[in-house]
Amino acid sequence: MHTAVSSDSSVLATENDGEEEEEGTRESNQNGKVETAKEIVEEVDDELHKIVFKVIEGGVLEVYNPLILTVNIEDMGHNKLVIWTMDFEKVNG
Repeated sequence: MHTAVSSDSSVLATENDGEEEEEGTRESNQNGKVETAKEIVEEVDDELHKIVFKVIEGGVLEVYNPLILTVNIEDMGHNKLVIWTMDFEKVNG
């Protein structure tokens, strides 16, 4: 998966070949500062239309650890509904 969006978006780029346990990177713009996080694909469930990503490196883990992102796609006839869920614990600092 290779995605690029405009630089004024909060997510600048994602790179991953889509295979489970493969590492990918995600860059985000936080108040004008670009942060990079490395993630792995932990689970792909074609039947449930679900992908689970786990962040394994990056500054975001100094604030939220663990950080797990789940994407579910629900079929709504001619439309699809994409649901992003973030599971995390705030690091006490």
